[in-house]
Amino acid sequence: MSSSAQAAPMKAVIPNFPIRTQWEHGHGYCGELSIQQTALTCGVWVGQQQARNIGGGEVLLGRPGSNLNNLQKVLQALGFDFVVWDPDSEAGQGIPTSYMRWMKQQIIAGRAAIFGARLQDGEDDAWYDHIMPAYGIYYDSSTAGQYDARDTLTWTDNYGTVANKTMSDESFYAEQYNCEMPQDTYSGCIPLGADTFATAMGGLLDARKLFLPLRLIITGWSNGAEADSEPRVNTNPPASARYRLAFQPGANVRPGNKFAVHRCDRAANGSGGPPANPTDASQLAAAGCRSWDFTMNSSTLPQLSHRALGVLWSNSIVYFVATRQQ
Repeated sequence: MSSSAQAAPMKAVIPNFPIRTQWEHGHGYCGELSIQQTALTCGVWVGQQQARNIGGGEVLLGRPGSNLNNLQKVLQALGFDFVVWDPDSEAGQGIPTSYMRWMKQQIIAGRAAIFGARLQDGEDDAWYDHIMPAYGIYYDSSTAGQYDARDTLTWTDNYGTVANKTMSDESFYAEQYNCEMPQDTYSGCIPLGADTFATAMGGLLDARKLFLPLRLIITGWSNGAEADSEPRVNTNPPASARYRLAFQPGANVRPGNKFAVHRCDRAANGSGGPPANPTDASQLAAAGCRSWDFTMNSSTLPQLSHRALGVLWSNSIVYFVATRQQ
């Protein structure tokens, strides 16, 4: 791609993406936390262990539909939109340009690109050592549908650090055991000389656009843990969250508008949760969701919190969705 043509610089970023810290035991919960962080931008809490339980083990990436790709299994069970990258789509060797273009297009479409990366010390896995969510892309409007070496990807390393790299940066890519990273980070490198893996995670399945864009913000835990670090599952009783809800850009909820907030708790056996692609808010009540009615004014947003909407335990899966009322 020639860099001579310059058009309007653009950016696509999943708004208010939370930067959180994964658990390190059990070979690490990087896939689970990547799901958790992205789910929070949709108003959903997914405990790391709960994601692993649904996946039947450590959450990993793989080919579309393969048993190795249980991250896909988790997203399907939770009712999220997703798209899986097929590593066989990449032709040739060197920089995986088709892969990078695919991640760019997924982020532009509003999905987080959860991808596999190499780490500095590396492991014996020939494909990747770490899983992270990319949630932003800075690009040129003239090359929105193409690979462009000038593009800059934004992601979090799942240890509290935000990373940005231009696709032309040679340090962005590495063969096994050869990744160089900034000190005290796990930002990783795109694999060279191996298959590439990623799954793009979108919002809840909602073909009728019934849900207003809503995000869930964790502000603290009852046991004193940092807001961005989920308490370990062996706490007894489990910790409860201090939390609040906020509308994402595009919700367009103005003073005087009426809306309902629905809370749907998923049970350990998989029951509960909102139905996929609901056509009417009454289906949420039929699914066992609780609802609260609000009229937007200066005092409404502070009410959208744990004080009014109930306890949220760390070891749970809870959906908050909002619908407009006439």
